[in-house]
Amino acid sequence: MYIVYMKTVDVAGKESLKNLANWLEEPPEGLSDLENMQFLLNQAMPGTIEMQILSLTHDEITGAAPFKPGTANLLGTMHGGTLFTLGDTLAACLLWNVFGVGKRFATTQSNIRYIRPVTEGLCTCKARIVKEYGKRVDLQADFFDDAGKRVARQLVTYILLQEG
Repeated sequence: MYIVYMKTVDVAGKESLKNLANWLEEPPEGLSDLENMQFLLNQAMPGTIEMQILSLTHDEITGAAPFKPGTANLLGTMHGGTLFTLGDTLAACLLWNVFGVGKRFATTQSNIRYIRPVTEGLCTCKARIVKEYGKRVDLQADFFDDAGKRVARQLVTYILLQEG
């Protein structure tokens, strides 16, 4: 289960990070939402694949991870788990941006279709919301190699968790 943690404002007006793991450092003052997300991601699993958020709007998020030995499988192609992590994480970050402060989400299901291998350069991923229904949100993440060819498509369902 992947949970996105949100920035909240306490009664004294000080921003803090609700429900964060106690070993994470809080982002420095003055960062944009995108920079805050990147700062936090760099300290957790997405940081190990050197995932970078490239752009973020209300409708779409784009990020990338490099092909390197640490993101590869034993056959010399990008590991499917690297792509899965990239898509799932970007989908969660888009929800953070869309639904805002204080919301918690969890992945309830995900399916990825691998089309062709990534063997060099960056794997870029674009995620967008496809459908919202009740407490559930479906997202689609499309993955591309440096030549702009689609390498995978991931469908992810998140659920909005109760506050508290």
